[in-house]
Amino acid sequence: MWHLGYEDDTDWQSVDPPISGTLHDVAQTTIGPHAVGTGGTLLVREDGEWHVGFDDGPAAENRELSTVAATDGGERIWFGGESGAFGCYDVTEGEKYDYSKPAGTSSTLDALAVAGERGSEKLLVGGGGTIYPGYVDDCRPTWDDPVDVGDDGTVAALTADTDGYGYASTTNGDVYRTTANSGWNRVGVANTTESLPSIRVTSTYLWVGGASGRVYRYDRSGDSWTTFDVADQALRSFGGEGETMYVVGDAGTVVLRVDEKSWREATVPTNEDLFGAIATPRVVVGANGTILESE
Repeated sequence: MWHLGYEDDTDWQSVDPPISGTLHDVAQTTIGPHAVGTGGTLLVREDGEWHVGFDDGPAAENRELSTVAATDGGERIWFGGESGAFGCYDVTEGEKYDYSKPAGTSSTLDALAVAGERGSEKLLVGGGGTIYPGYVDDCRPTWDDPVDVGDDGTVAALTADTDGYGYASTTNGDVYRTTANSGWNRVGVANTTESLPSIRVTSTYLWVGGASGRVYRYDRSGDSWTTFDVADQALRSFGGEGETMYVVGDAGTVVLRVDEKSWREATVPTNEDLFGAIATPRVVVGANGTILESE
């Protein structure tokens, strides 16, 4: 594929992190990016500087945190991880709350989606092949019946659209969407069984990243899939706004969406595996305390 006339002017900088452990995910808030990772650590970026918000997890048991997501407006983040570790952090108050073992599960929680404003948000939490749906009244979550969607695989990633509908991808090539009556329907991906570790929804498309380095695009109005070969490494997380986006993955992979049909790999100052990404500012986190930034 030709990319004539395209020039990548994105300047990625490596940031000296306050910890050396792995950072698994990052979310945007009202005061700036927040990242989670090793030992239950929460990192906070305020006024351009990173510092440790807490380093012991929601229950002060140092459980690894693997996923984080923010409410609409970014006033609260929710996070999950090892052995059912689960909780939230109120950005405006600087307070941490422990709600570990949601719906009684002690499974490792690897996927999370949040929809709605602080105090009335809806939650989707993935552990193993099960999704735990919940809703929040003020601060405390209440859990509905869990739903098994793994089909011998596990839930790899979750996201939600602005209307509050949820989407899930799995480790065996399945993608599901919630229905109006709280069920789940499989919508793809056709002709693949590969693990799908990343997912993102926009007003027009659903985007899924594969372990093979492929990006799968689902047309939400046309009910059809398109495949793009964009990298040689597993794709772990999407970042972006609207249809302007990028995706990150193993071995320092950062791939930018150039136009409707084209993607271009960016040059970044790391070969570490990258697990989480957000936009405005662009922040990427990964193994061994890796933090990349681009304004």
